Amino acid sequence: MDIEQHLRALGIAHIIYSCLLIIPAAIVFGVLTTVGIFADDPDVAKILPLVGTLVGAFLLVLAIPGFIAGYGVLTKKKWGLSVALVVGLLNILCFPFGTAIGGYSLWVFTKSNEQARHGGQAESSQTTHSSN
Repeated sequence: MDIEQHLRALGIAHIIYSCLLIIPAAIVFGVLTTVGIFADDPDVAKILPLVGTLVGAFLLVLAIPGFIAGYGVLTKKKWGLSVALVVGLLNILCFPFGTAIGGYSLWVFTKSNEQARHGGQAESSQTTHSSN
């Protein structure tokens, strides 16, 4: 695989991982809100929907940077790979999938920079040799 294919895979991986964060957000929100609605205790009926909403919103907020990183990498924005690296490094703590995506983000970032450096040196050495 060349670096373009790795960049595409990285963008897709960030988007899929963010989708995997949205699923528990919806489940927590739905379950806690439903249990709260049908609870006989009035305190539980007040607290559970609030907790479900807050936890669901928190997980949704955690997913947003991954979507942004995936979009940036897939559309080849200048900032895309940098954002993917930062999000990937933050995800390293989320074993096992976040760790895998974080490691892959770091690997793609270093390979992309290495290719850009060597590509630039190759072009400058060709122009130096052709001018002689």
